[in-house]
Amino acid sequence: MECYWMGIRKSLLSGRFIIAAILVFLSWCMGMTKPLPADDWFSKFMLIQGTTTTMHLMLVFSCFAGGMGFCEEYEKKYYRKIIQKKGIRCYVLGQIGSAATVTFGACMLGITGYLGVLMCIMPAPEENVLRWMSEAMFLGSWTIEHYILVALLQCLLNAVLSALVCSITMAVSAWLPHKFTVLCMPILIFFVNITLATYVLKLPGIFDWDNVFLLLVGGSKTLEVFLIKLIFNILFWMGLSAILFMYKVKERYQNE
Repeated sequence: MECYWMGIRKSLLSGRFIIAAILVFLSWCMGMTKPLPADDWFSKFMLIQGTTTTMHLMLVFSCFAGGMGFCEEYEKKYYRKIIQKKGIRCYVLGQIGSAATVTFGACMLGITGYLGVLMCIMPAPEENVLRWMSEAMFLGSWTIEHYILVALLQCLLNAVLSALVCSITMAVSAWLPHKFTVLCMPILIFFVNITLATYVLKLPGIFDWDNVFLLLVGGSKTLEVFLIKLIFNILFWMGLSAILFMYKVKERYQNE
């Protein structure tokens, strides 16, 4: 746990967390300038949610908060001292966990801040707007509270997606410990996942981030299915990232 809190403290003290949250907020605000056919804040939010540029910038900026840890420690060989003192397992779990946590927090803060601004400057949706969606959702009949809940759930999904992409980026940084490479990886990882899962390997939808995270509330018709998809992706991708990261860090520690 000490390595975990060390990583979080490092991101907060360096200012990367606040900078990343502001950049995520601004990347979503850029979508407000586009002439999207939306008459209320919910429709505007969901339309911007589907904008490719917004999603790409969100992944890059949010990973800036937590994805740089190993690169900085590798440059100064500081990671060797931590491993000697705390052990490689503590170091790996601390790095992956703190990177995902910081990225999740920065992304969630930036998007919810944008959502709050949007709710202040645009009217609320009328009851008959998007009524057809109630048949495909587990929320039942729609009220204004349901719109707010769905918007917050979509913020949560975006933040979880950013955290998972950041954890994989952290694992890749053990092979390519360069800051510029780290900033380029989130978009590449996102597209590789969708391409492999949807077109090449044709994996079940639970592996496809586009199906799990970018459709409204995960594209799930029941709360149970939504939670299963979410928990599975968190455990699978975080675990895979930790294994890959530990393998390469251990190799570097023994050979350098």
